[in-house]
Amino acid sequence: MEIKHPKWLANPVIVLKKNKAWCMCIYYTNLNRACPKDSFILPRIDQIIDATAGSESLGFLDAYSGYNKIKMAVEDQEKMTFITPLGAYCYTAMTFGLRNAGATYQQCMNSCLESQIRRTVHVYIDDVVVKSTQQDDLVADLIETFANLRRFQIKLNPLKCTFGVPSGQLLDYVVSKRGIEPNPEKISAVMRIKRPACLLDAQKLVGRVVALSRFIPQLGDKALLYESLEDSPRHADHQGDGRVTLLVAGDSDLVASQISGTCDATDANMISYKRAVEQASASFSRYVVEWVDRHKNEEADALSRLGSKRQPPPPGVFLDILTRRQYGPARSTSSAIPRLLASRSRLGRWD
Repeated sequence: MEIKHPKWLANPVIVLKKNKAWCMCIYYTNLNRACPKDSFILPRIDQIIDATAGSESLGFLDAYSGYNKIKMAVEDQEKMTFITPLGAYCYTAMTFGLRNAGATYQQCMNSCLESQIRRTVHVYIDDVVVKSTQQDDLVADLIETFANLRRFQIKLNPLKCTFGVPSGQLLDYVVSKRGIEPNPEKISAVMRIKRPACLLDAQKLVGRVVALSRFIPQLGDKALLYESLEDSPRHADHQGDGRVTLLVAGDSDLVASQISGTCDATDANMISYKRAVEQASASFSRYVVEWVDRHKNEEADALSRLGSKRQPPPPGVFLDILTRRQYGPARSTSSAIPRLLASRSRLGRWD
């Protein structure tokens, strides 16, 4: 018996997988920092998705314990030592978690399926998709694929393999003969987004839509419409050719009900206000007035905070209150600047 003191030791962690099975993960953080990164470039996911879309029949394969099929060099086995309650152990085959494990396994799969890649097969590490432009060619393509995998002694996980399907999930995308579709599980949060009720909600919506820009045709025109609505509602009718719905939010339930027509407006001021709203909304095909909580009405909150921060003038200072607009001849700019600066210096200490 020989006692060894390894230079590298890692801690294992037991992790519960999606299929309710337990998996031991080892953090080779320090070892990965000392290892140079492999210059081999992994395939581009978007190219694999684009090349697979449009096929009539698909087959999805998953390698079972693929990393363990590649043996490690004897001088490198000791570097993968990990701690257990029974002592220190090391792997004799490559395991996941190493810095260059993905690139090494990708090179192995490229050598295994070299005669089929980009013709009937696409590979991304341990995910293999067999595509057939015609339904009758699928069996022949699968036979050729299985022969190459058997030659390299690569096993498949039957629980994760699917054969002869018109569509399926590939690298978090749904591909079929129709093309590329978003994964419903990945966009469920976006589908639950409520209709914008204020300016901040519209800004958040524009930012989130960028994540699905690949699947939205003519996104530039639609995004420009939202930005116009955020900037000024007067510009929206030009962007939408008069088919834009104007959404107005207010924190007064009574005002919102009277403007929308749910309740009759009896006050003279409210009748005049409603008439002005109808004239302003004539350029829109439809306008909707909704009630929002007061804490979500940002413009009203900003005005209230601005008014509360203003301190009243000290006793002895008189303010002129204008009850109507007053117009007069324009003054010279050069002569008005000194008076404005003097007034600002006198009133600035009361802000």
